[in-house]
Amino acid sequence: MAKRKKFEYDVVLSFAGEDREFAEQLYEILTREHVRVFYDLAEQHGLWGKDLYQHLQAIYRDKARYCVVFVSKHYAKKRWTKHELRQAQERAFQENREYILPVRLDKTRLPGLNLTTGYVELGKAGIPAVAALMLAKLGKASEDGQIDRLAWDGKFVTYRGASMVSYWPRKIRAAQKRTHVHLVQALSRTRYGDEPGDYGADSRPCHDCGVTKGQFHVPSCDVERCPSCGHQLISCDCEYTENRAFKVVED
Repeated sequence: MAKRKKFEYDVVLSFAGEDREFAEQLYEILTREHVRVFYDLAEQHGLWGKDLYQHLQAIYRDKARYCVVFVSKHYAKKRWTKHELRQAQERAFQENREYILPVRLDKTRLPGLNLTTGYVELGKAGIPAVAALMLAKLGKASEDGQIDRLAWDGKFVTYRGASMVSYWPRKIRAAQKRTHVHLVQALSRTRYGDEPGDYGADSRPCHDCGVTKGQFHVPSCDVERCPSCGHQLISCDCEYTENRAFKVVED
């Protein structure tokens, strides 16, 4: 079996200076997820003094698994972006597989980038969704609510007396609409406070997902009990009709 080639970067970003805000946001999200990203401002110490024409040729052609291109009217006009794109296209041609991952900021057409190439339209997706797709492309595990987590602004809120990350109340409200799990038959979910054993529902929110007594747990909470066997829902041995990550369904 051939060994998988190791790259210095997981992804390189190619963009025009006018579109830097989008590239920087993607860089910040991906690096928080431990993705190795080539982003020029983060590499200034390494770029200082180098022949940038030759160095960037190697970066965009040889050094990464994928190249994200922010397609825009500004991108099409710049000499440096044209240079970067040519190197990425040479790599894609040599390997005959997807390497260039276009993110469209507008309807600009780039020479050599076919209209049949799959792309993400930023106006519809948003940078956190692009980051989630990039993580999936890299084979990193996806989870329920990943985009909310990636887009988190770092703020906390108080919801029903409990402090939590700002996007979590929305997940709690959504969990209240998912009232059953599908085993061989649909069984009603166990509300917080109704499970066997004392988890403190009378005095505090759930320690794992933040719901209060009488509410349904947020999916993947480690307190929720399986309505069939009574054990921890996320780890019990009951057979489910769907993937365990999606076994809690809305009515």
